[in-house]
This record gives sequence, C-alpha cells and structure tokens, in this order.
Amino acid sequence: KAREFLDRCAVDALMIEDTSGILTPARLRGLVSAIRAEIGEEVPLGLHTHNCSGLGQSLYIEAAKLCMDNLYTCIAPIADGNAPPAIQTTVRNLRHYGFDVGVDDDLLGEIGSHFEDVANREGLALGRPQDFDAASFDHQIPGGVMSNLSNQLDAAGLNEKLPAVLAECGRIRAEI
Repeated sequence: KAREFLDRCAVDALMIEDTSGILTPARLRGLVSAIRAEIGEEVPLGLHTHNCSGLGQSLYIEAAKLCMDNLYTCIAPIADGNAPPAIQTTVRNLRHYGFDVGVDDDLLGEIGSHFEDVANREGLALGRPQDFDAASFDHQIPGGVMSNLSNQLDAAGLNEKLPAVLAECGRIRAEI
C-alpha cells in the first residue's frame, strides 16, 4: 500500500498515523521494515501517535532507533493523554539514548509556560503523562475523538458514564 500510495499520489513523505495510541514498539519494527522494503530509504518516513495507551514515549524511542525521519510531538502542558507525546520528554529520552536532537530547550520552556498560562486562564485541562491502559486496545478510540467524547459527556453532566461508554465500544468492536 505504501508503494501504491507513492506511485499514485507523488507525495514527498509518508507518515504512520496511530491516533488511537495502540501501536507497540514490536509492531512498529515489523511495519517500518515492511514499508522501507517497498519505498526505500530516500522517502522520509514519520510517526504520529497519541499517548492514549501510555506507549507514546517507548514507541518514539523505538522509532528513533529505526531511523525514522520525523516524530510528531506536542508541547507540554497540553501533550500526552489524548494528545501526542510531549516534545520535552521525547527530547530528554532521545538524548538519553545518544541521539543528537537540535531543539532549543529554553524556547520549549517558554512555549510550554505560555500554553500553561492560557490553559489555566481559560480553565482548560492540562495534559498529563498516561499510564499504560490495556483497555485502549479494546475500544481503540482515537485521541481527538476521546477528548470530544469526554467534553460532551462532561457538558451533559454525564462524565461518570465514560467508563461504561468505553467498555461498550470495546464490546461492539469485539462483536464486529
């Protein structure tokens, strides 16, 4: 499919999208190997995940080890959970593993502070690192959909129903 897409659409790069956050490092290794076998090394290959299941950082470390070209992150404090992993944590992790990451940490701090101020002023929730959540593999709801669902249930005064809704989504996926 990757080769077919490149031949048909004449794109400059490909990106693996994992908005449900359920791609594991082991599956990523197989996927990248298969895609690279078809498209070669000359086409940039990126990864975009949401940290819904808590696997985002381990996935990005594996992606860097696989020489993927781009990792799509989000700025803390609005990162993680239903959003992509925090760039600040990604940068720290990659440097820990010996990768040269050309980012201005001071600027990241300024940007993060700005968005934290905006979120606090507007009464918006801040992102937080997500613990591993095995149920994400059952319902597979993408991060943006999860945020909207949670906000809509909250607006209707039904936020306590979220676990039941997620369980039902998982049950329906299993039946299908």
